[in-house]
Parts: sequence; structure tokens; C-alpha cells
Amino acid sequence: MSNLAHVLTSSSLTVYCGAEFVEVGRDHANFNKIAKKLEDTNTTFKEIQELGSIVESIRVSTGGKIEVTDLGVFYNGELIHNSVVEAIFDYKAAGMPLEPIIKFLENLMQNSSKRSIDQLWNFVNIHKLPLTEDGCLLAYKSVRSNYLDKHSGTINNDVGQVIKMDRNKISDDPNHACHAGLHVGGLAYSGPNGSFSCAGDRVIIVKFNPKNVVCVPNDCSYGKMRVCEYEVVKDYCEILRPAVYNCDYNAYECDEDEYEDEFEPTVGEMVEFLVAFDNYGGFSTVVGEVLTPPDENDVVVVREVVTRALHEVNYYELDKHIPF
Repeated sequence: MSNLAHVLTSSSLTVYCGAEFVEVGRDHANFNKIAKKLEDTNTTFKEIQELGSIVESIRVSTGGKIEVTDLGVFYNGELIHNSVVEAIFDYKAAGMPLEPIIKFLENLMQNSSKRSIDQLWNFVNIHKLPLTEDGCLLAYKSVRSNYLDKHSGTINNDVGQVIKMDRNKISDDPNHACHAGLHVGGLAYSGPNGSFSCAGDRVIIVKFNPKNVVCVPNDCSYGKMRVCEYEVVKDYCEILRPAVYNCDYNAYECDEDEYEDEFEPTVGEMVEFLVAFDNYGGFSTVVGEVLTPPDENDVVVVREVVTRALHEVNYYELDKHIPF
């Protein structure tokens, strides 16, 4: 047992060192880790402080690469503004491993396009695309039944193929709806029954590095993006989960001691989800009621509260509605 004085109540844990103290609630991401540390006689108060502070914990766990000051969030000394920053704090608060998203940020910061750096995480968030262990992304691609690309019919997309294209031949202007490039997309665009998929098409899962994203066009409700390189990793067999995938491209199972419970909506529950409201990439968050349990494809039917419109939505894309 640690020599550090501490008080455990039904709602919190407080650790003392002289006049200083660290207090964390039972809902704190590191509550269990701090409690475990107190069983070790060699635990120092500094270690408790690092675990108790999300900001300090992020700095330590990233080897100082990410620092938070009154001026903002810095990566390797450079002030960053994109929404990946919020995601890193969300990952830490949820007790999820930071390594994949830190590697994602390192890859992203190598992208030569500021527009891509600023836009990419919003695309990932909207379409619930998963990360891989090495900080890359997985997405969907619709091809012909013989694995050739749908546009030219000349590019072989067999599993294991790495497809490349000179970046300077691809437009980075999001207002160029259709342009040369290697296109990958979200479920609603490139997945089975997606807007770009036709009867007889095959859907594959591709892996791409954030540094190779050239553009997220404004058309197709931000459903696709242009990249200059991707790898075909497997045939589509199930909807990608918003998780971290290992080197075999299987989602990690959550450890109940370290991860928050995954939200699984039930019939009658009120949920939030994104709906495209125009043809130029606009999305709005709406509230609806779940009418059916998930089918074999993890799809549920949701009825909007305001318009009463019915939507078929993959349940991984739903969030619990919390009234104000």
C-alpha cells in the first residue's frame, strides 16, 4: 500500500501530499489507474498528479509532443487548430489508447495541403472511419465485380495492391466535384447500396495515410475524398466500426476496465444523427426515435422528431440524445 494519504468515498478519490492534493471522481478516465497505483509503495505524488490531470497525462503519454498552455495546444512546438485536438482529449477522457491518434496526427502534419489538414478529421468524424495502429485510415471503395476501377476499367484493385498517382495531377480544389484522383469514401457513398455503388459492384476496404489526402470535394455531401495513394486491404464483409483496427484489420475489442461502454440504442430510445440537408456538403444534427432493432447489417430505422421522416441508419453512427 502506498504511503500517500488518501480518502476514498462513494463518489471520489482524494490523494494528499502535505498541503497539496489531487481529487478525481469515479467517472474520471484514470480513476482505476490511480486506485491501482495507491497499492504500490513506490508510487510518487507526481505520478498521481500526472494521472489526475488530463492535460499533463497527455503531455507525458506523448513524450512531450503535445503540450497544452494558455495560448492553445502545441504539437512539437507548433500551434495547431484542427479538430484532431478535441478528439485527442476525448480519447484520453474515455481511457482509450492515444498512440493511434497521435500517429494519425504525425501523419496528418506531413500533408502538404493546409486545407486537407484542416478538413480531414471532420470527414473522419462524420463518416465514423476507423484508425489503424500506425495512424492511417480505413475507408470504402466501390469497384467493378472483377476488381477493376469503375472509371477507366484499367486499375486492378485486388487485395494487396497499392495504387498510386502523382499528387500534382490531382486537384486540391474542393469546388472541383469530378477530377482526376483516387477516390475513397464513407459508407453512404462508397459502401454497399451507397450512392456511387451499382448492382453487381464489389466493395473493398482500403487503407490510406492522412498525408496522402489531397482533397475533400464539396459535392456528394462530403461523401468522398481524393487521395494519391491507397492499399487494398480486404473485401467488404461488414460495416467498419469507429474503433482502432490492428494489423489484421480487425477491430480491437474494448477492455471494460479501460474503455467506455459502446452505445447500443434500443427501440424507443431517442438518438442524434447527421442528415445531409443540401447537395453541397451541408449536414445537420437531428433527433429521432429508434423504431427497429439492428438488422443483420447493423442498420436501424429512425424517425425524426420534427419532420417524422424515416431514415435507415447504421447504429454505429448514432449518438445518445441528452436533453438540455
